[in-house]
Amino acid sequence: MATEAAKAHQQEIARLTAARDKLATLLAGGEIWALPLFTRLEAELAQLEARGDVLARARQIAEMAARKAA
Repeated sequence: MATEAAKAHQQEIARLTAARDKLATLLAGGEIWALPLFTRLEAELAQLEARGDVLARARQIAEMAARKAA
């Protein structure tokens, strides 16, 4: 179950990264209307990546606690 959640998490990051990259290309071409969307996607990506970092740390801590308990 955790691996399915991790896979879905990575797929969401990949999807948002692809969209952000397309918007960056539009912005570089002078399409300023894309700026708010680009900003929002960057914020969502940062939030997803931070969440992944927290989950990884929690798993690591749980693993260490299990070793100590054994």
